[in-house]
Amino acid sequence: MLKQLLKYTPEDHPDKNLIVEAIDRIEAVATQNEKVQERSENISILFSLESRFQQELSIQLVEPHRQFILQGRVVVHRYNKDNSIKDVKARKRYHLLLFNDMLVMAKPKKDSSPDSPDLDKEDSKDKEKDKEKEKEDLEKAKKKQQEEETGQLRFVRHLELKECEVEEEPSKDAPKHSYRLQHLVYPFCFSFPDGQLKEKWWNETRQAIAEVKKKEK
Repeated sequence: MLKQLLKYTPEDHPDKNLIVEAIDRIEAVATQNEKVQERSENISILFSLESRFQQELSIQLVEPHRQFILQGRVVVHRYNKDNSIKDVKARKRYHLLLFNDMLVMAKPKKDSSPDSPDLDKEDSKDKEKDKEKEKEDLEKAKKKQQEEETGQLRFVRHLELKECEVEEEPSKDAPKHSYRLQHLVYPFCFSFPDGQLKEKWWNETRQAIAEVKKKEK
């Protein structure tokens, strides 16, 4: 309303500056309210995530500066001394929690999803069976997503992002959709079921690392 009033207020009108000042103040208050709301929502998420761990954590998850970014199940591989991947076919699932300053690696208490899902394993000629299978697959996907977002977790380790770099996977025997997280002590290969998910984690992790190192300078 004030912006509309400002639009039709002549430049030489004595109240023009007052209207501009009022608009600036209202926008500043609105911005501040949005930031407070965002911080409140983020703190709620941190408390919710902390409550999912079965045991007492060796780190303080809820911190005023900490922001939650992303979570999900990832297949994690370790490396041999020659930089080749250990047990490429082994599918060790971890639940990763990415924050603006660290990456938490945890193990899900229960994972009902198969290690190597193959939804198109059989090409059924029976349309009714196909529909039934599709419905079951959707239900499994929903259950898996719910487990990822709310299931209990066992803490494994946390990695400070200031000590990490992400790189394209150098190993020739690496899984298709994967990248390397190079930590000072623990290098890991993270692999994903599809390229879109890999790119999402790759981009979010790179951005978070860049922001942390920028603040360190």
